Amino acid sequence: MKNPKIACAVAIAASLYASSAQGFDYSRYQAADLDEILGQPRPESGVDILAEARLKIIGTLVAYGEPCNTGFLKKAMLMGGIPQPSIDAIPITRCIKLRSARGKDVRLFIQDQVAEFLPKEVRIGDAVTLFVVRVFNGVNGPGLLVNEFSADSDGAIRKQLSQKSAPVVSDPEKQAAGTDAAIAGLRGEWSRTGPSFACRVTTQGKLPPEAIKPDVLTKACLHMGPLGIGDAAGSVKSALGPPHRALQRPNDATAWVYFLEQTAQPPYLVATVRKDKIVALQVSGPMTSKDFTFNHIKLGDDTKVLVSYFGAAYKVTPSGEKDTDLWSYSPWPFSFEVKNDRVTSVRITDPEYR
Repeated sequence: MKNPKIACAVAIAASLYASSAQGFDYSRYQAADLDEILGQPRPESGVDILAEARLKIIGTLVAYGEPCNTGFLKKAMLMGGIPQPSIDAIPITRCIKLRSARGKDVRLFIQDQVAEFLPKEVRIGDAVTLFVVRVFNGVNGPGLLVNEFSADSDGAIRKQLSQKSAPVVSDPEKQAAGTDAAIAGLRGEWSRTGPSFACRVTTQGKLPPEAIKPDVLTKACLHMGPLGIGDAAGSVKSALGPPHRALQRPNDATAWVYFLEQTAQPPYLVATVRKDKIVALQVSGPMTSKDFTFNHIKLGDDTKVLVSYFGAAYKVTPSGEKDTDLWSYSPWPFSFEVKNDRVTSVRITDPEYR
């Protein structure tokens, strides 16, 4: 990994955390739009260490705190001016997932103590306000640390999300844009139902007729991190920058290869695009700190975790990798590679592309 780029030398205040004796000072956090944060320009390489910004953001909780690599976050905090004893005093080993009003998923670092209380007050799929500190901005997005949260007890947060979910457009464009936004923003999860699978989609309002189609609903469950099957090809470069390699594939498709940790070494992500749309996504290699999970499954997971969500594979055959098996669930458009009882690759595809 390249040495991080320092954008500014101003120090992040050491008073990052509120002491229990003083209580949490909510007034120090300024309301911000998460989609605007995600849309801000990113460095072409490395990261920018930012001046302290305490922000109040809203979104829909997608996943509770799970262990993640917080090593660089702490390094960035130290480079930003926070003393090492202050960093060591607050355990930070977990990340959560939040969905923005426009349907973009983002991973946020979270204090362990805050992560412990989150499931007690906020359910998955509920709206929530998060009080965060922006520590850095990298090629994969912002580095945000959650210091506190507020549950949507009276529905006010959900109302704000609903108001922000649709862009302002001219009258002639309104109907088409509203339909496209409703379809693009759909998110769901696969669940095993006997010998088959069901894609269960949750939505805040009534879906347009164009969205109530099997192929559209299926793609709502084909998401890997911030990327989804059927999304515009440009969303890949917006999230990850230019690919490290581009390889031609059959049927006028192109595979964009991104090395996630170290150039020319796994783990890596392959996004296959065709006619300006994502038609396949695959992440392969050892565990990675990057957030490219699919239906709760990530690289390095034990096969017990895989079976808990997908059940036994329909077919197990040797893959092209040494000592590795391919777990297939055909005709459903996802498969996994397993080595030594660990997931080493996850692939999802557009059913029309395979």
